[in-house]
Amino acid sequence: MINIGGVLTDKVNIWGWPWHGRIDADGLHLPNGSTKTHPLPERPWNTYRLRVPGTPVVTRTPEQLADDAAAGRQWWSEAILCGRFFQLYGKDMGGWIYCAPDGSRWLIRRDLAKAIRFGEIGQPSDDRTLTISNPTDNGQSTPAVDLGDGPVTALQWEEPVDITPDGRKAIFMLYTSDPGYPPRERPIPLGFLLAEVTGGLGTAFTMNITVLRTRAQTLGTLGYTNTMVIEPRSMSFNDGTLNYEIATGETIRTLTGRIWAMWFDDTGTPQELCLDIHERVAQEFPEYSPPTGSSPNQYTERTCSKTTDYRYTLRLGATECVTALLTYNEAGTMSSDDDDTMTVTLSLDGTPYHTTVITEINTDPMTISPVPPAWAEGGVEQAVVRAESVSGGSAMDLLPYGNNLVGLYLRLDMAGPDRHRYLAAASPQGAVAINTTVDLTQSGPLQPRFELYGPRPYGAWNPSTHDHAAPEAAPVGWS
Repeated sequence: MINIGGVLTDKVNIWGWPWHGRIDADGLHLPNGSTKTHPLPERPWNTYRLRVPGTPVVTRTPEQLADDAAAGRQWWSEAILCGRFFQLYGKDMGGWIYCAPDGSRWLIRRDLAKAIRFGEIGQPSDDRTLTISNPTDNGQSTPAVDLGDGPVTALQWEEPVDITPDGRKAIFMLYTSDPGYPPRERPIPLGFLLAEVTGGLGTAFTMNITVLRTRAQTLGTLGYTNTMVIEPRSMSFNDGTLNYEIATGETIRTLTGRIWAMWFDDTGTPQELCLDIHERVAQEFPEYSPPTGSSPNQYTERTCSKTTDYRYTLRLGATECVTALLTYNEAGTMSSDDDDTMTVTLSLDGTPYHTTVITEINTDPMTISPVPPAWAEGGVEQAVVRAESVSGGSAMDLLPYGNNLVGLYLRLDMAGPDRHRYLAAASPQGAVAINTTVDLTQSGPLQPRFELYGPRPYGAWNPSTHDHAAPEAAPVGWS
């Protein structure tokens, strides 16, 4: 009989943890519909796949599989680290698990600068020094980012954005906080670092950190095109002069390649999750028609329009994961008697969600807007990319559910009860199908996260099965 650390290993049919599924405040939800008591870790929306190289796939007989299904068990050859402190099988590890090339496994405690032996039954503790090498230049020198209170300083987010399944590489984010909300509530990426761990039983442990993306690379590229012309005009009218302006053309402002996250692909190569923004403002205020009638009762009019399009596109590398287009359109007639009518139409992806007709007497409901200026490098539009008051008070934003799940959220303030739209998201595997519309049922002052993202601001992605839980009203994770 083989005895290792008091465990009769020849009597053990299979090692591991068979309890996998979604975890929330109610516990661990098993595939057979039952719920198992399980702690919910801090920041459970952070999930990382763990797989020891060379681990064979678990095989079970048909009878064993039937028993497993009835009991809600799933035997995996990999695991999930969940939460701020890398919870594994219901216990916080305090660090991620590194699989050395020699087959040994270690907890990487970056906070303690230690590598701690892991997964050995009946063996004494073995703590090794982890030598951390940081870059002398973290790539944050330019451009300056000013969100209204002067140039910001980049901080390093403590949890990795992603870790390879063998724990040998990790990506960290450099960030600043959105000044419109409490610190850390809405981190703004300014750069990314790559950490590579080496070492083993007979080799010293090192973590070499290098710049993966600089601030300039992370902020993306601004573009500006203007063909809009606004000119004064006048004409004889009712024995006097009618002074007015004409406007024609459009202004386009773009932000391309704004990196919001970086994840490893299946080969361990970092890939970029980018946001592209395209804003178009177009105006057509032509000449007034030739006056009709006789003075002092002459009449003239013109048909005018003004349109603002605002489009967000999330893409993983060159692959588009989700796009949304908000459109605000004014169209109507302006006349000399100031008895004018304007139709306002708000649309999402070409489908109207609100239309109203405005009639004004003795005033013009439509006015010419000045030519929009170019977005400033390092300004709010480039850095924060939070679109407020796009149309009628509506807003479009990125919703970072977790470290590896980022979606689009729209608040359509004039869309009635269905004003909160949660659209598709992106994960390291590509697009994630989400299409949820809800009303805000909370009353009283809102917590910042609900103020930002509505009544379903939480979610998490399963890096092993590629399932997702989003959008949710409360924190959620995976085991």
